[in-house]
Amino acid sequence: MAEIKSTLDLIMEKTKSLILSDEEKQNIRQQEFTGKIRGWIQKYQDGLMDLSTMKSTMKEMNADEEILREIFLSEILNRIEPAMDNTRLLTLIAESFSADTGPVVHLLETFQTEWCNIQDKYRNDALKHLADNGISGSAVHPNLSEDEKLNLVLKQMKEEFHNKAIALHL
Repeated sequence: MAEIKSTLDLIMEKTKSLILSDEEKQNIRQQEFTGKIRGWIQKYQDGLMDLSTMKSTMKEMNADEEILREIFLSEILNRIEPAMDNTRLLTLIAESFSADTGPVVHLLETFQTEWCNIQDKYRNDALKHLADNGISGSAVHPNLSEDEKLNLVLKQMKEEFHNKAIALHL
């Protein structure tokens, strides 16, 4: 009787002559590094990994330091939430690669100042609109988190922030 082959056996048989190019191997290795680094950063943010453990784990990677640095900084900058406290991530940048976080801090301060000004404008406009419709008083507070236009502005500002942060090349 004929042997029934599994899907894996069929795939292995068809692909046994295929060989990865050096570029493909490098891309796969870079994806592996990226996945590991994302995990480390998440553990660090969650308080499950401290800075010294992260540094020693990075040294054990046996990877090109420049590639590791590039992936690491890119992943951290993508995690920075400009409207939140980013102290742990900035410390991670400064301590892991002795990078100057001043430009990122300046971008964050600029973002937060602009965001406060925009929120104030939207709040005042909403209060004026409500007052025009006979709704006013000290208990009236517009729910800005539900304003679609304001949320779109925030999204655009965050994208612009991340583009600027990545362009810094720390």
